[in-house]
Amino acid sequence: MLILRNCRPLLATLCLLHSIATAADVSVVALTRDKATLVIDGAPPRTLTVGQVSPDGVKLLAADSKNATIEIGGQTQIITLGESAAVVSTASVTGPRKVTLYPDAHGHFITTGSVNGVPVRFLVDSGASRVVLPVSDVRRAGIDYLRGQRGATMTANGAVGVYRLAIASLKIGELELKDVAAEVNDAPMSEALLGMSFLGRVSMQRDGQHLTLTQRDSSKADDAGAAAAADKSGHARVVMKVQQGHFFSAGSINGGTVNFMVDTGASLVSISVADARRMGINYLHGAPGYTMTANGRAPVYLMKFDEVRVGDILLHNVDGAVIDGGGLPMALLGMSFLNRTNIERDGNSMSLTQRF
Repeated sequence: MLILRNCRPLLATLCLLHSIATAADVSVVALTRDKATLVIDGAPPRTLTVGQVSPDGVKLLAADSKNATIEIGGQTQIITLGESAAVVSTASVTGPRKVTLYPDAHGHFITTGSVNGVPVRFLVDSGASRVVLPVSDVRRAGIDYLRGQRGATMTANGAVGVYRLAIASLKIGELELKDVAAEVNDAPMSEALLGMSFLGRVSMQRDGQHLTLTQRDSSKADDAGAAAAADKSGHARVVMKVQQGHFFSAGSINGGTVNFMVDTGASLVSISVADARRMGINYLHGAPGYTMTANGRAPVYLMKFDEVRVGDILLHNVDGAVIDGGGLPMALLGMSFLNRTNIERDGNSMSLTQRF
C-alpha cells in the first residue's frame, strides 16, 4: 500500500523531464476479473481492461477481485482495491539510476519490483539481513528453492526455517542488481522484504515524505564517514557505522539504556519484555495486540514512550511496542521514530537528522 502525499509540485516538474522520468498517482476504485476502474492524478474514473493503456501511460497488466497490476514508465505496481500507489523512477543518461518511493499510511515504503522478471511486492526493511521471499513468490518466479541451503533465522517471534540462495536478478524501478543473497521463508508473509543484501548495495536517502534509492558506483571507496559527519543544519544528528550488515546505535527509552537496530520494516520503536522489565516499564498497562513478523503474529503491548533518545536526537511521545515473542535480541528503531528524521545512507555510514 503506497500513498502519495504532497507530490503535485513534483509531478509538474517531472512533466518537463518526461524523457528521463515518469510519475503518476493511481487509485483503484473498482475491480472485476480482467478489468479495473482507476483514478489517475485526480482525473475522472477510467475503466481499463487487461492490456489497455490509458492516455496517461498507465497499462493494466492484470486484475481480479482484490488487486490490480499496472505498469507505469516501465515499472510494475500491484495496487489493492481502495488504495493508491505512486513511484517516481529516474533513469538519467548522465548520472546514476534512481527510484523514489513514497510512504504508505503506516509510514512504510512498499513497492513492486521483480525477481527474475516476475513482479513481487516488497517492503523496504533494513532490519532484514537478506532479501526475504515467501514461497508463493519464489514458485511464481520459477526458482527451485528446495535446492537452497537449509537454515534458520531469528525474528521478533522466534526462529523460522529458511532456504538460502542467490537471486539472479532483482529489480526495483530502474535499479537492477544481480546475484542477490536471499532467503525463502517457510512462514506466511504479506509481502517480500527488501533487506540489506539489496539495500547495502545502493545508497538510501530519506528526506521528508520520500525515500530515494540510488545506484552506487562500485569503483568508489565504500565509506561515507566524512560526508556523513558534516552537518550545517544545526539539527540534532547521529552517525552510525555498519556492523554485520546493519546499523546500530546506543540509545535510551524513558532514560533506560538500550541498543537499537535501525529497522525500516518495524512500524514502532519496539523492545522485548526483558528490556521493558529491566528499564522499569510497566508494559502490562499497554494495549494488547499483535504485530506481523517473518514468523507470523507475535503478541505485543502497545504504548507511548515518553522519550526516545538516539545520539543527540531526543523525541518525545513516541509510539512503541513491547514484544512478547521471545525472539527480540535488541531494540528496533522503527518508523514511529524514523519518520521524524531524515535518513542518509551511503557506503558504510548512515546518518539520522532530526526534522522539525
